[in-house]
Amino acid sequence: MHQEVQTVPPPPKSAEEYLEEVTAFVEQRNISTFFQSESKDAGGLLETLSSKAASLVKNLEQGKVDAVGDKSFITDAAIVADVVKISLYDHVIFCDDSYSMRMYDRVEPLKRTLNSIAKITLALNEPSHSGGISLRFINYPRDDQMNNITSISEIEKAISKVPFDGRTELGTQLKRKVLEPFLVDRLKRQKGKLDKPILITIITDGKPEGEDRDELKYTIKECMESMGQNTSGEFMILSRQMRVGLG
Repeated sequence: MHQEVQTVPPPPKSAEEYLEEVTAFVEQRNISTFFQSESKDAGGLLETLSSKAASLVKNLEQGKVDAVGDKSFITDAAIVADVVKISLYDHVIFCDDSYSMRMYDRVEPLKRTLNSIAKITLALNEPSHSGGISLRFINYPRDDQMNNITSISEIEKAISKVPFDGRTELGTQLKRKVLEPFLVDRLKRQKGKLDKPILITIITDGKPEGEDRDELKYTIKECMESMGQNTSGEFMILSRQMRVGLG
């Protein structure tokens, strides 16, 4: 019996090839409205990222490790292609800073996780297009200034201010600290349209405390239903949850 072997196309290398792939990606993910050519700021981001990606691949091929620097985790063109796609989003990282994180020695794993995410997210950071990371914590009250972070040192400085104390009200505080300011309020100010799609990463060590166990699920569902009913503009929010420790 003859079995057809499917070949995987090689990853892009030139700026033109990266632009073609990332354009196909935004179409596939239904986020092309954020990057239409009539919007000068957003439209230029695809070309800028594609050019940066091609330069990075060239450095890799020429063995210029020093030129790659903090991007040493990038070992081939395929990884660069994934980094380009990640760079299309505004990134908000919502961290668990409850007492259990400190009690069970999970602060260091949290820091390592944040550093890993930051390396990938900021590898092709483009400040002129609102690049960077926003950090928010469940309990820490002065995290509203932790915006547009563009380096790991800034992340480390931010974490050093957090005492890690309190409960794990994931859904309640996600709504108050992330969904309302980054999505609901922005859509109101910007007439129902965001500049870029938003990727929210939730890092926690266990189950919610101080709220219903399904509050997080209900909060996200309620937000998305509300946005669908009350805005005619473009918005996109993705969320992913990461867990540190065993608890």
